[in-house]
Amino acid sequence: MKRIALDIEVTGVEPSEGHRLIAVAAYELGDDGAAVNEFRAAYNPKRSIVPLEKLIGRTDADLMSCPTFAEAGGEFLEFIRDAELIIHYAAFDVGFINNEIALAFPEHPLLEEHCLDIVDTRDLYSALFPQAPRSIEHACRSSGIDTENYENRPIEAHYACLTAKLYLALVSRQGGE
Repeated sequence: MKRIALDIEVTGVEPSEGHRLIAVAAYELGDDGAAVNEFRAAYNPKRSIVPLEKLIGRTDADLMSCPTFAEAGGEFLEFIRDAELIIHYAAFDVGFINNEIALAFPEHPLLEEHCLDIVDTRDLYSALFPQAPRSIEHACRSSGIDTENYENRPIEAHYACLTAKLYLALVSRQGGE
């Protein structure tokens, strides 16, 4: 089974308020847990991201030259087709990706039908540690995973890598898959 850890960056917190996907990073994991394939893309959200520029390390000017999800999102959807997606706080990311699919490709199935499964590392962590904070940073640190971005990756790529590492640590702690 193809396993893909992913993370996204968005313009805000609610797609129903017009916020859009601006970047995605996805890493296909091999049997040993190492990344064997990757997909990264940035999309023009057709709205300003000025309040987020320092947080995400991109500017309006950076994204204006990028294609929209409608123009280039098909490549991402092909990359994740029939995969098990591994996402930290999956409801948030899935909500945004499904919104983009619905806007750009109305006839295309949503993620729940396009992929084999969606695993939420936040839920896995909460099942093991019900009283602990559920942020990815806390979950990683408490699992012995260094959260520094030494490779200076874009923020979504950094968090996709952390999600993959957290997933592997949690599966190992649960005694396998």
